[in-house]
Amino acid sequence: MRNPFPRTPAILEDFELRNTVLTSTIRLASAEVDTFLHAAASRSREEAGTPGSGMALAYIGAPGSGKSHLRKHLEAILIPAARRTHAPHFKPHFFTAGGSPSRFLTIYREQLITDLSLSSFRRVLRFYYAAATADLLQQLNASAKLIKEVRTMGTATSEVVQRLRLSEHDIRRAMAAALRVITNSDELATQLSQHDLHEAAGDTRRPAAVWEWLNCKPPDPMLVEQGIAEQIDSDEKALSAFTMLAFLYGRAGEPFLLTVDEIERMLQESDHSPTWNMGRLQGFERLVNVLIDTGGITIIFAATDNIDRFSAGFHERVRIQPVEPFTEKDAKRLIDFHVPPNSKIRFPETAIAHLTRLAEGNPRFILDVCHRSWELLAGPDPRGAVEVGTLDIDSAVRQRHELPNIGMVNREVGHVLQTGGWAYENPEEHRFRIARGLSGAAVQVLVTDSILNDATRARLLDRLEELLRAQRQELIIVINGYLRPSDRRTIAGVISRQPITYKDRSFRELLREQLLDANSSLDEAGRQTLLTTVREEVLRVSRQHSYTQSILERLNARVEHVSAAGPAPSDMPRHEHAESRLPALVLRQFTVVLDALRRETALDRLFPGSLAAEPAIHTDTLYAPPSAARAFYEHMGLILILQRLVEALMDAVSTWFAEAQDAALRGRPRADLLDELEMICTNYLASVELIPLFRLATPATDETPSGFYERGLRFEVIRDLERLVTGLGSRVQEHMTRHLGFPSE
Repeated sequence: MRNPFPRTPAILEDFELRNTVLTSTIRLASAEVDTFLHAAASRSREEAGTPGSGMALAYIGAPGSGKSHLRKHLEAILIPAARRTHAPHFKPHFFTAGGSPSRFLTIYREQLITDLSLSSFRRVLRFYYAAATADLLQQLNASAKLIKEVRTMGTATSEVVQRLRLSEHDIRRAMAAALRVITNSDELATQLSQHDLHEAAGDTRRPAAVWEWLNCKPPDPMLVEQGIAEQIDSDEKALSAFTMLAFLYGRAGEPFLLTVDEIERMLQESDHSPTWNMGRLQGFERLVNVLIDTGGITIIFAATDNIDRFSAGFHERVRIQPVEPFTEKDAKRLIDFHVPPNSKIRFPETAIAHLTRLAEGNPRFILDVCHRSWELLAGPDPRGAVEVGTLDIDSAVRQRHELPNIGMVNREVGHVLQTGGWAYENPEEHRFRIARGLSGAAVQVLVTDSILNDATRARLLDRLEELLRAQRQELIIVINGYLRPSDRRTIAGVISRQPITYKDRSFRELLREQLLDANSSLDEAGRQTLLTTVREEVLRVSRQHSYTQSILERLNARVEHVSAAGPAPSDMPRHEHAESRLPALVLRQFTVVLDALRRETALDRLFPGSLAAEPAIHTDTLYAPPSAARAFYEHMGLILILQRLVEALMDAVSTWFAEAQDAALRGRPRADLLDELEMICTNYLASVELIPLFRLATPATDETPSGFYERGLRFEVIRDLERLVTGLGSRVQEHMTRHLGFPSE
C-alpha cells in the first residue's frame, strides 16, 4: 500500500492550495491583507501619496511551523491583486524573494527586476514629468482644473506643454530635483529626467541604457561619461537599486508588494553562517521603510530567535506575529487530507492528540511522524483495519531521531572529554562526572533518550534537582533523540544551559563549548566564594580590631593620670619613642615578642596556596584558596592585634617609667608606683586573654611522616609564641622593678 504522506514533509504540495488547512493564523493574516488592499484601492491619489500608508508584517516560528504554508496563502491573494486594475492611481507590483537563491543579487537579477519592464519604467517617469509640469503651471497661475488634469495624468502632458509653450528645460530641471530626493544621486536623477517620454519616436538610447544598467548590465559609455560608472554587482548595490525602484514606483501610485521567505538566508554572510551581513541588514531595513512610506506591503517570514537581530526602529514599524501551532483539529484535517478514504490504516483521535502534543503543533513534524508510522504498520497486505497507537507514534519518533544504541552516544561523549583533557569518572550508567577540587564541585554530563511523555520528563527533572542539591554542580544534558521545545525550555531553566541533541549540527563543538562554559562557571563561583570569604574575614577582623582598640583606649585612659611625659616627636611612632626611654632589659622583653610576631607575618611560606598564581582550568588549585584564605586572614588579624597590644603596653610602661623616675625624686610612695605598674600589666594580660590564640593558623600538610613532623614543629612554634605573649606583662613588671631598685613582692 502506497504511503500517502510525503517522505520529505511539505504541508502544501501545489500552488492551487489543494489539501491545505486554514489555521487561525492563515485566516487572520488573509483578512488583514485583504483589508489593506481594499483600503489602498479606495484612497484618492492625494491620500495614496501619504507617507507611512504601507504595511509591514513579520511572521515568526520554528522550522516546520507553517511559515511557507502561510506565505503561499498570502501570495495567492497578492498575485491576483497585482494583476487586476484597482484604480488609476493604485497599480501594485508583486514580488517574492522566496526560493532557493540566498544572495540578494541573484534574487534581484532573476526574480525581482524581471517582473518589471521598460514600458512600466517609462510610464512611471511620465508621472514625475506630469508632476513637474503641474508645479510649473501652478507657478504660472493656471486654472486649478488644468493643474489637476495634468497632475493626475487625465490629459496628455506633452500636448499641454506644446499648446502653452511651456519651458521644457524648466520642467526637466524640476523633474530632476524631485528625482534627486528619490535616487539620492545627482547623476542618476539627471539621467532619468532627460528620458524621452513622448509618444513620438525620439532618442530611445538613453532610457534603454539606464534600464539595462538597472538589469545589472555594465553601464553604457554614455552613463559612464555622466558619472554612473559602477555596475550593480553586489548584494548591497542590488538592495539599493531595488529600494530606489520601490521609491520611484511607489510615489507614482505603483507600490511594491513583497514577500520574503527565510529572511535569514538572504542576510547571512554565507550559507549556514550564523553571522548576518550588517550592510545587507541595514539595506533591507531601508527597503522596508521605503515600502511602508510608499504604500507598499512587506511580509517577511523568519525564525523566532532571529527576529531580535533587527533594529529597534524595525520593531517599531513592523508588526511581528507568531505563527500559531496546529491544534488537534488542524492536525486531524491535515492527516485526513492525506489518508485515502478506503485506507486500512487509520489515525484515531487518541493518536492524533498524542502526536500533536509531541509536535507542539508543528505541521512538518506531524507529517514526518505520520509517514514513518505508516511505514511501520503497512505490511505487504495488511488484514483488516489497523489503528495507529500512541506507542506506534513513539516508535516512529525514536526511529527518526534516536540512535538505536545509546552506548554510541556515551562513547561520543567520552571521546570529547578525553580529547579535551577532562578527567572523568562514571559513577553510574549514562553519567560522566568531572571532579573539580576536593570540595565536591563537579561538571556532570548526563545522557538520556528521547523525552516523549510527562512521566519521563518528571523523572529527569527530579534527577537534575537531586544532583543540583550539592554545592557547585554544573550539569550538561545530552539527548539521544527528540525533545519537545517546551521541555527544552524547562530543562534549560533548571540547568541554565540548553540541552544538546546528539543529532545537532556540530555536536562535538557544542559539547566542548558547554564544557568550557561549565568549567568557567565553576571558576567564577570559586572566585566569588573566595571573595565572599575574604569579605567576611575582613569584617570579622575589623570588628575584633575595633573591640581591641576600645580596650587599648581604656588601658591608656587608666595610666593618663600618671602620664607627665611630653608627646613623642611628630615624625616618630609612639612605640619607637618608647624604645628610646626604656631600660635595656625591659626593652629586650618587648623586642623578643615583637620579633616573634613579625616572623608570623611571613605568610607567603605559611599560606602558599593563597598567594598562588591563577589556577589552571583542569587542576584543583582553584578550590584550595577559600579555606586557606579564611585561615590566612584570621591569622593575619590575630597577629596584627597582638602587635598593637604589645606596642600599647610598651607605650604605657614607657610613660609610667618616666613618671616613676620623677616621683621617686619627689619622694612619692613606692607602693603607689608599683600598684600603677601592676595595673598596666594586669590590663594587658586581660586584653590578651580576650584574643583566641588557639585560632592561630596551622597550615595543612600531607599525611606522610614528613607532613606529621611539620605539623608537630608548627604546634611547638605556636605554643612558644603563646607563652611569650601571655607572659610579657609579668616579665616586664619584674625587670622594671629590679631596674628601679624596688623590692619584689
